[in-house]
Amino acid sequence: MQDTRLMETQKFHYDNNIVRAFLYATIVFGIIGFILGLTAALMLFILNYLNFYLELTIPLFRV
Repeated sequence: MQDTRLMETQKFHYDNNIVRAFLYATIVFGIIGFILGLTAALMLFILNYLNFYLELTIPLFRV
């Protein structure tokens, strides 16, 4: 007689909750890092631009 347990299909269940949590955390930290990096770069650019502009205009106001 043949054993019927060998012929059964096994079903696997994977717990993907931790994978999804890391995925969402990665997306959130990526967006926050992008915004902070863009803000820092724009502040450096604007401050350098204003300093360059002020160097051109300040000598005109000296007495």
